[in-house]
Amino acid sequence: DVHYAIRTRSANVENILKYDGAGRVQIAIGLNTEHIISTLEHGTSSLEERLRAARQVQEARGFDLKLVISPILKYPDYLVDYERLIDRVFVTLDAKRIGSISLGSARYKLQLRRRIERNFPDTLLFAPDQGLELPGKTDQRMRYPFADRVAAYTTLIAALRKRTDAAIELEAENAELWTAVGLDPRRLLEQSVHQYPGEGE
Repeated sequence: DVHYAIRTRSANVENILKYDGAGRVQIAIGLNTEHIISTLEHGTSSLEERLRAARQVQEARGFDLKLVISPILKYPDYLVDYERLIDRVFVTLDAKRIGSISLGSARYKLQLRRRIERNFPDTLLFAPDQGLELPGKTDQRMRYPFADRVAAYTTLIAALRKRTDAAIELEAENAELWTAVGLDPRRLLEQSVHQYPGEGE
């Protein structure tokens, strides 16, 4: 059987939901904090609109809902905001009808950094207070330090686990980090394709 996955930050899901997903269509709704959406995700749907769209997916026939909280970006009290985001998710959505949740931290190839800085010369994404590490021999991307990512994921996974039994996975992280935050990459990678450090584009 053919299965489809649609990933979006848009709330415009009505047209596809008119049809029966027949258990073969996953819609992944990208979420982020109000601060990140308002300052960086220009031209996208608001958090409220995205959550409303996610609820529509849950109520439609034959669709699997995935939530994507990515990219997790640092700013003052950012983890407090991400925990508040999780609170809002479960005020709006039925926890039992969330198929899976993925978490992803900021990561940039150097060519992407150059493109961002060219198009947005005033960006603060690469400011010193972000603490990004340059790519190493085994990782082609700038990232937050390993310990910082573990701390952020651990906090958010704990908040999610209080509210849902949905599968939780990490985006573009290696097996070492999955294990460090208490996730089993062998089990969770069976049904997903993930971009490990140093692989692909």
